[in-house]
Amino acid sequence: MFEQVDAVSQDHTTPWGAYGRRLLSDQQLWSPRNGSQDDGAHPPIYPTKAASSNDMQSWHPQKRKVYELVTRHFLACLSAAAQAHQTTINIEIAGEGFHAKVFLVRYLSSLVTIVESVH
Repeated sequence: MFEQVDAVSQDHTTPWGAYGRRLLSDQQLWSPRNGSQDDGAHPPIYPTKAASSNDMQSWHPQKRKVYELVTRHFLACLSAAAQAHQTTINIEIAGEGFHAKVFLVRYLSSLVTIVESVH
């Protein structure tokens, strides 16, 4: 697994390259977490080699998007889980009920790799 992180971290011009290098240098790699359900699908897809920015410029846009998605998801799976806190507020004013939920992200971690891919 470390070889794949090293491979995708080699290109200094991609956001995931910088993120992967940070994971390696800070020794922040986590083992992928098991989900609560097994749907019997194949193991996760992961990048088998690095693609430079020059490589990707010559690719069809759809191919580039698939590579980015796979690479970002792979790095997110090896990152610490994001942490968030949700607060629910229920109040009544003059007989009228109000309900609100506040969701505060406290630690982005793996969300950084995913959020950056949504342009």
